[in-house]
Amino acid sequence: MVSHQDIVDIVGAKNVMTAAEAALRSVRWGNDEPCRCRMLVMPTDTEQVAGVVRACAEVGQTIVIHGGRTGMAGGAVSGETDVVLSLEKLNRIESFDSHGRTMIVGAGVTVQQVQEYAQDQGALFAVDYGARGSATVGGAIATNAGGNRVFRYGMMREQVLGLEVVLADGTIVNGLKGLIKDNSGYDLKQLFIGSEGTLGIVTRAVLRLRPLMASRSTALITFQRFEQVLIFLRWIEARLGGTLSAFELMWQSFFAAVTRHSGGIAGLPPDAPFYALVEAEGGDSEQDDAGFLAAMEAALEQGLFEDAVIAKSAGEREALWAIREDIDILMRMGDRIDFDVSLPTSGMAAYLDHVQNRLATEVDDCTLVVFGHIADNNLHAMAIRSCPFAADERHLIKAIMYEQLRAAGGSVSAEHGIGLDKKAALPVTRTSAELALMRRIKRCMDPHDLLNPGKIVDLAASD
Repeated sequence: MVSHQDIVDIVGAKNVMTAAEAALRSVRWGNDEPCRCRMLVMPTDTEQVAGVVRACAEVGQTIVIHGGRTGMAGGAVSGETDVVLSLEKLNRIESFDSHGRTMIVGAGVTVQQVQEYAQDQGALFAVDYGARGSATVGGAIATNAGGNRVFRYGMMREQVLGLEVVLADGTIVNGLKGLIKDNSGYDLKQLFIGSEGTLGIVTRAVLRLRPLMASRSTALITFQRFEQVLIFLRWIEARLGGTLSAFELMWQSFFAAVTRHSGGIAGLPPDAPFYALVEAEGGDSEQDDAGFLAAMEAALEQGLFEDAVIAKSAGEREALWAIREDIDILMRMGDRIDFDVSLPTSGMAAYLDHVQNRLATEVDDCTLVVFGHIADNNLHAMAIRSCPFAADERHLIKAIMYEQLRAAGGSVSAEHGIGLDKKAALPVTRTSAELALMRRIKRCMDPHDLLNPGKIVDLAASD
């Protein structure tokens, strides 16, 4: 094991926490699970990261990487023998290119800091989700984060043009090119995006920015049937001519939970089966707002939805988005099991009917709260009960949620990653050949399983 003094010599005493100090930090979003480790290290630049990794590699010391610790799959969970390497001090925004619309940032910069800096420069950083204030760029890259604008702009991997990465032996690979097109061999950055820190440690990134839109039109709409939702989604996508940027669906279970104290939204029934938050962004505020309103009126006349409230100000827009993003309310409802699955939209209704019917008959007092980015196939669900689930109940609930995904052509993780929590379920939606290839890549790049050990796949498994 690497010694405390060896690490202090590399980063300085003020950048090393003891195990007791680190235990004051939690390692999961919405959970008080403490950080367990031998020590927690906070390098201040890439060279220090590489120095720590080299020192650990020489003695076979395992390393768990921390970003903003907002993950929901156990990717930041560590053990008492691990060294935790936090990238929180790699937090500089280094440069902004107004012509190329790119930024170079450290892995510890938060998503919100990137958004705000870009906006001040007249640009948009497209990735957005509720944990923006804590989630870091490095963590977003490591998990290939998604969020609310995936439908229009894509996942995190579409926003990354270049990376600087420290490999498992301490080698620094600098690929900080700000090019949209670069076909000079393998696209190496894609190895690390979504790899959850198991293949290398992202230290800096070149981010792709987009034009800052002049208009933002938002509505909250109700539906009676799921089929209505799908018909309206494709209709409004075509009608708005490419400006549709978000389509967030909330089932009655979710809407009722997050509005039970506020009383809902004036002008909308509190008991509709489905609520969709629809948003479009464009380049002409006056024209776009008028076009959005005309589209809503036409859809209502055609019976494509039941009721709607359209935001008339930034404050009203924020109030509508607060409903979708106020997940903390669900955390206070009792014990919960979080799910983040994806499947074709055409199969979502049948999938949820099956899941809810089984939960109702096989698990006492279990409520399934459902919401998601359905335009990009993503469903979020929480199985919640006021009293704790027993271990066998948790196992059963997971089996019920995952068992139908293979036949539906789905995935056990749409955007939160695998980590430790979903590793056992990965074979449900990955073939044996795919899993074997993952292990081969891991063995090639980290043969001693030192980086985020045991996450995603086990090297001990046979191919």
